[in-house]
Amino acid sequence: MTIFQILSTGATIDTGDSITLANFVLKFPTLNGQITDAVNVKPNVHATWDPVNHVWVRNIPAEVSAAASAQNTTVNNTCNANIATDISFTTQAGVSKTFWADPASINELTLAVQSASLPGQSLPANFYWKATDGTQVPFTITDLQNLLAAYSTRRWNEFASLETKLASIAKVAATPVWSAQTATQGEEILDNLGNVWKCTTGGATSTTMPVFPASPAAGATVADGAAVWTYVNAIASIIKAII
Repeated sequence: MTIFQILSTGATIDTGDSITLANFVLKFPTLNGQITDAVNVKPNVHATWDPVNHVWVRNIPAEVSAAASAQNTTVNNTCNANIATDISFTTQAGVSKTFWADPASINELTLAVQSASLPGQSLPANFYWKATDGTQVPFTITDLQNLLAAYSTRRWNEFASLETKLASIAKVAATPVWSAQTATQGEEILDNLGNVWKCTTGGATSTTMPVFPASPAAGATVADGAAVWTYVNAIASIIKAII
């Protein structure tokens, strides 16, 4: 007799013949109560269990959406971190130092520039701006303006780069799922396993989806009617590479 110890709470029994835990299913036949199939591991949180065919069914659109959302968060966080990174700057007097670029410091810098630029206003005698190492660096109004301009330029460049990355993520995430069509050389499609394929030979496809390999090697090809698809990469990997 085989004894199984369930190490997870909250298990539910499916109608008929299976016990579903967090990430796997134990399947029982209806007669002798012995397990006849290997444990079916749930591929990811988006998969759903098919009680008829006893398989996990991947929800590829949900996987793609989740990967895109996660990468959007990553590139946004990277952009914000880069904007707030300390900035190197050289004054008109030739003093090169690194200055803080966090939101509070930039706000103070902006207020200093605005105040000193008002009619009849000027900087106090011996005015300085403190570097990250604590050095009190003598600053003129022009130095303040140039430091703020340097920060603004970097901020703009980071935002422009972010917009490009977000557009690239959206474009990859919008890769169409395979459908019967007249494939054009160079177009890309998504198979039922989350992999992207590029058409390297154009032509009319089959009326039903061809069998795409689960773990295609680099350069793998799949004939599809008159068309030929060449493996590109897993779509999640392509999205994650956009940084």
